[in-house]
Amino acid sequence: MGNSVYICDFYLPDLDVFIELKTGKSFNKHSLSKPIQCIQRYPNISLKILDREGYLNLESKYKNYISSWEDC
Repeated sequence: MGNSVYICDFYLPDLDVFIELKTGKSFNKHSLSKPIQCIQRYPNISLKILDREGYLNLESKYKNYISSWEDC
């Protein structure tokens, strides 16, 4: 990854999982390069990449529990 810094969208400490959202036109090979490099470089961490369907699934389950939930 060189000298660049990669920061995931979310970290879920109770599950020890990092989440990267790719919900729109940004879901392509180029936009996945940094998360994939992170997974390869740090195989002991759990990083999940969610597409729009995965995001909508989470939204349907948890939106009512999180007052500041933002629409994608």
